[in-house]
Amino acid sequence: MKKVMAALMMAYASTAEAQDPYELGRRDPALLLGQALVAEAGWRFHADHLAIPWVISRRATLPAFRRASNPEVAALIAYVSALKCADPARRCDSERRRRMRSITWGMLDSLAPKIARVARDWFGGRRHPDPCPDAWHWGSGLRRSSQLVVQCGHTTNTFLGRPVYP
Repeated sequence: MKKVMAALMMAYASTAEAQDPYELGRRDPALLLGQALVAEAGWRFHADHLAIPWVISRRATLPAFRRASNPEVAALIAYVSALKCADPARRCDSERRRRMRSITWGMLDSLAPKIARVARDWFGGRRHPDPCPDAWHWGSGLRRSSQLVVQCGHTTNTFLGRPVYP
């Protein structure tokens, strides 16, 4: 039954209007985070969904985001491809990215209630413990010589520390 519901929700998302991340960030930053968590780590709840908001929070302290009205929203939009590709000038949008931006609270609440709770709690001031305090970046299986892999438990993505330059 859950698979049928998921298929129906994704069919709805493919016809729903993709939301502008800048407007959504001003209006409902928690939903923007929920969309980003699904786009970056999928619908099935796991440790990545807990680590990603903390990485975004750390990145929001960088000079590029400090002056924004909401530095975490600015960092989220700049860092998550499903959100930053909404800008037509970037020319990187795709059907999947538009579907991620059309995720609603109804979809999150029914298909991924734990992810919805993480997103709501994060912007509601009830932040969960940081499972990966040394992480400044994440990606799927990526390795960079200037960054060290950070162990964060059982994650799908690879989490990396702050860049160290020689």
